Amino acid sequence: MAILLMINKEMEHNLFLLLGLIFIRSVGQGFQTPAVSSLIPQIAKEKHLVRINGIDQTIQAVMMLASPALAATLLTVLPLEMILMIDFVTAVIGVTMLFFRVTVSPMKSQETNKINMLSEINSGIKYLRTHKILLALILVGFMGSIFSTPAANLAPLQITRNFHDGLWQLSAIEIGFAAGMLVGGSVMSTWGGFKNKIKTIALGYSLLILPFLY
Repeated sequence: MAILLMINKEMEHNLFLLLGLIFIRSVGQGFQTPAVSSLIPQIAKEKHLVRINGIDQTIQAVMMLASPALAATLLTVLPLEMILMIDFVTAVIGVTMLFFRVTVSPMKSQETNKINMLSEINSGIKYLRTHKILLALILVGFMGSIFSTPAANLAPLQITRNFHDGLWQLSAIEIGFAAGMLVGGSVMSTWGGFKNKIKTIALGYSLLILPFLY
């Protein structure tokens, strides 16, 4: 996308090209997010797993706090194609670090070393059928995402309609999300949660529901 914009500046105003870019990036994020989530348990020790996840969420929150200001600064000094090129370069750096700096012991099956994706999905479904609590947690998270994600994504539209320009209100929403993640990640990284992790998850879902009740 960055290269295309460098070649032809008029593509910057092509809505379908931008939507295509967002779609492709979303597909990539659909692979990246679960891959990163599954990578952390393979690197961190089990007793430190909750704290490591808390640190990861804290870092994500700091990025969410800093990224709007950084993006605004970049938009004032760089054209759009150069900003997209920064995204590309940082992605290449991250992938390179994973190849050369992260060593993960592969989890091998006791039955066979050759496992395809479909067999892994089938094994996961069978595992969920025998662990009702885990299945219930996944279903609750799934339903929560279905109802909460549209509300979160439509928040900027609601602010724009109610407050017209609403620039500082939009900024306040993003800062609020990031600040909440920062506090939650910091608490989890220092506290570690209850010994019974189900209680920790239930507490998290309860706090997530409170704003929607208001």
